[in-house]
Amino acid sequence: MNFAAYSTGFLMGTVKFMFAATSMMAFSVSYWEVVFATFLGAFVSFNIFFFFSGLLMERAREKKLEKIKNGSLKPKKQFSRMNKFIVKMKLSSFGYFILVIVGPMVLSIPIGSIIIAKFYRRIKFTYWLEMVSLFLWANLFALANLYIFGE
Repeated sequence: MNFAAYSTGFLMGTVKFMFAATSMMAFSVSYWEVVFATFLGAFVSFNIFFFFSGLLMERAREKKLEKIKNGSLKPKKQFSRMNKFIVKMKLSSFGYFILVIVGPMVLSIPIGSIIIAKFYRRIKFTYWLEMVSLFLWANLFALANLYIFGE
C-alpha cells in the first residue's frame, strides 16, 4: 500500500483533476489505483464546492456590496460582452453539456463545480451527469497516462 501515491492522487484530484493521474504515475501504481484515487479526490472536492457554493457566492456578494458602499470598488457594467456570452451559453442545451462535462476538467474542480451549481443546480440530472463524467474522465486520464508513459 503506497500512501504517498494515494494521497498525491487524492490531493491533485481535488484541485487540478487533469494532472492527477500523471502525478501518480511516478509511484508505479496500477490502473485502478490511479482511477480510484483521482476519482475520490474529484468526488470529494466536487461535493464540497457544489453543495456549499451558495454560501460562498453569498459571502462574495456581500463583500462586493460592502466595497462598493465604501467607495473602494466601482460597480461593473451590467451588460458586458462576457455577460452576454455567459447568458447565451447558459440558455443553450449545448452549453449545458459542455460546462457540465468539460468545465471541471479544463478549469479546476472547485471553480467548475461552483459555476455548475450557480447555473444548473435546479436540474436534478446535473449532479449525476457530473459524477459519471468525473468517473469517465478519471478512466480516460489513467488510460492516456498508461499509453504515454507505459507501466
